[in-house]
Amino acid sequence: MPAMAICLGAWGLYVAAWPGRCVTWMTEYRLPWLLPVWATMSTLWSIEPNISIKLGIEFLVFTALAIVAARAQTLRSLISSFMCALLVGVVLSAITRTTAAVGTTGEVALIGVFGSKNNLASFVCLSMMTSLSVLVSGKQPRHLRALALLGLAIDPILLLKAHSLGALLAGGGAMVAALGIVFLSSLSQKMRGLVLPLLVVTAAGVGLVVLLAFQQGFDLSSLLAAAGKDASLTGRTFLWSRARDYIDLKPMLGVGYQAFWVQGHVEAEGLWRFAQIASRSGFHFHNLYYETAVELGEIGAAFLAVSLVFAAIVTARRGLRYPDAEAAFLCALVVFYAIRVSVELDFLDPFSPGSFLLPVLWVYSVRYRGENYPRSAPWMLPQ
Repeated sequence: MPAMAICLGAWGLYVAAWPGRCVTWMTEYRLPWLLPVWATMSTLWSIEPNISIKLGIEFLVFTALAIVAARAQTLRSLISSFMCALLVGVVLSAITRTTAAVGTTGEVALIGVFGSKNNLASFVCLSMMTSLSVLVSGKQPRHLRALALLGLAIDPILLLKAHSLGALLAGGGAMVAALGIVFLSSLSQKMRGLVLPLLVVTAAGVGLVVLLAFQQGFDLSSLLAAAGKDASLTGRTFLWSRARDYIDLKPMLGVGYQAFWVQGHVEAEGLWRFAQIASRSGFHFHNLYYETAVELGEIGAAFLAVSLVFAAIVTARRGLRYPDAEAAFLCALVVFYAIRVSVELDFLDPFSPGSFLLPVLWVYSVRYRGENYPRSAPWMLPQ
């Protein structure tokens, strides 16, 4: 929270210094506002209106500052500063080596300075993505490339010690996507036209094989057991079944933004006891759709889906047309969060990385598309 307060305070001062410019920027982009506005409007029907209005306003403010942050600096600058901030937490986690037992499995996982293994794993993956982008960019200074090498050396070790299968899969997929964009950027325009369809066909083929395997009765439990996980995905399947029951009660509008996980609510208390969450806070359904539909209804889930899908489309278009180190980071983000949405929650909390990065994805991809850039964006590896 202190780091977030410093970040918000700094950009708040920027808005105070140039209010007209910042308001213009905020009103240029509509898509990032869909979910925050709906979340704030849910105060009208929320079972906890005081909580919904407070956190809804925070969501709106955070979105506004994210747009300003994306408009006020280059993407290259944002990536390098983000990498440095993440490395502080990564290095401190490596030094402190703080661990905790996972409530439903009893396994001991590294949590570092992030409070939970899932938070640690998520931030480590983001550190890997930013470090790779900085490392392969010929426009980044050498001292930042050296820091990027440090991050890439430490991050995989911490990711394994976090025992987060979801983050491991998402992080691996994101790095593959980033390296794919880096590879494309090294090719001529003509070669890209030949290689890109091959990559698309290969990715589609792999997806089809996986889909057919599950349709033919592939035993996922054996694969999970090999990774040290149970078939319930650490209790997630039970949480999802309960979420479906709660959605059926208020399918269109939900219970209100952030109004479900409140101490004293019978449903929330029961799930906290199930998951052995002694603090009775900091918990969710571990699925973006279920959490959104419970709080904001099917309408809110649709708004979020539209936001994510369109952001992914413009980001992929920017990455494939103008591949460079920065595009590699943006496309890696899309793949990372696309994999995580089924088992984690990244875009609903007002101060989460996902809530910040969704406006960033949209702003940088839309700006890039609308400006006069060369047909190729060459990069160079560090000499």
